[in-house]
Amino acid sequence: MCADTTVQFNVEYLYHMTHITNIPSILKYGLLSHREAYDRGLNKVTIANPKVIAIRSRKLDGIFQRPLVDYVCLYFNPKNPMLFVQYRENLQNDIVILGIRANLLYRRNTVFTDGNAAVYETLFYSKPEYLDCLHWEAINATYWSEFNEGKRKSCAEVLHYRSVSVDDIPIIFCGNKDTYLKANEATAYFNDVRAIYKPSLFF
Repeated sequence: MCADTTVQFNVEYLYHMTHITNIPSILKYGLLSHREAYDRGLNKVTIANPKVIAIRSRKLDGIFQRPLVDYVCLYFNPKNPMLFVQYRENLQNDIVILGIRANLLYRRNTVFTDGNAAVYETLFYSKPEYLDCLHWEAINATYWSEFNEGKRKSCAEVLHYRSVSVDDIPIIFCGNKDTYLKANEATAYFNDVRAIYKPSLFF
């Protein structure tokens, strides 16, 4: 398979969703794993479910055998069940989606999965040639419920160990004018990071 498999699967960015109030910290320190952000007292507002975090604290990845909370969690498609939960809980209006450079897939200490990493059935991979093992129809679907295990498969993850540099975050997608204005203000002194109003990425 060719080196740039991200082109084959139309992966323009990898995505991470976060609360708008976390943006200044991310721009200063980079995007950190849940454990790293918690240990350094940098995660002002977490959108993660505490029960899910407890599971991910115990669950190890299938390649390096590290706890999932030691990784930055990214998605191939941000419009997925995780974001839908935020929509149902009326949190979506405070969320922005970070666009991460897709070549992170080829870096050391990166693994990816064929579904929600916290679920027992999910498989882990470390080589991009295995991207064709993922269920891309479910990942890119608007309605994942029509696929077998669609909820799990549509949440396929890319996990990068400990942190993602600000240099790998060129874009912040915003779903409403309020978050756009806040993100635009936060990125005013960062020439390589821009905020974009793109409500189509949100529910």
